[in-house]
Amino acid sequence: MKTSSRRFDEALARGQVYRFLSAAFTYPTEVGYAALQAEFSQEAAGALAVLGWPVDGFEELHNVLRDRPREQFESEHVAIFGHTAAGEVPPYEARYGAGHLFQETHCMADVAGFYRAFGLEASDTCPERPDHIAVELEFMHVLAIKEAYALNREWLEQAEVCREAQAQFLRDHLGRWAPAFLRRLADDGKSGIFNVLAGVTTACLEADCRALGVRIESVALELAPIDFEPAGSDFPCGAEGCGGDPTLIRIAPRAMTQATSAKEGME
Repeated sequence: MKTSSRRFDEALARGQVYRFLSAAFTYPTEVGYAALQAEFSQEAAGALAVLGWPVDGFEELHNVLRDRPREQFESEHVAIFGHTAAGEVPPYEARYGAGHLFQETHCMADVAGFYRAFGLEASDTCPERPDHIAVELEFMHVLAIKEAYALNREWLEQAEVCREAQAQFLRDHLGRWAPAFLRRLADDGKSGIFNVLAGVTTACLEADCRALGVRIESVALELAPIDFEPAGSDFPCGAEGCGGDPTLIRIAPRAMTQATSAKEGME
């Protein structure tokens, strides 16, 4: 029972950390940024204490976010990421290491397949490519919360399905390309607060890979050239695009509340 309780606490804490990181990379609407500054940031601070992850820079990031006006954060976000996949530091997985269009298309299709397997789809209120860093981080948040939910109900098989999916998603996607993106972000002269966020995110991903037994090969992925931008590469998430909804992924009704079997847990 103690082991199960500890695993529940850790799964819940991991979910809170991933929610914070996802929100930090999301275009800052008023509602979303307010949640990031207060609720998500405070929860992440407590979660890191539970996990015991050595994350240098989190306290600095927490304090800067608390005092930073949304308009300033928004300006920094636009300056570093731009409005399309062709920005200086593109936050899209398919831009890293893909040699041609078909690889990019396969990458986005595979990521979207992970989401559908767990009853998730892109939000109508804030459309984004499935391979955006914030969307992939939010997916890890959902999987960790689903694992905690299953453990709380003593559905050990479903909890294991969620845990294995997290390890696989880190191995095949987020843990493979995000280090290259984060290094590029940390080295960019205009990154500002995102320089600190890059370090915090890197430390969290490395700690989670260790926790889940995922070994990530150190591969220096280069940016793929853009012959043209596939559908969905525009970044419409400005004041007019998001409607104030910070959620990038919509949870389908059966995703958590009715996961009464391993099969339903994957729907």
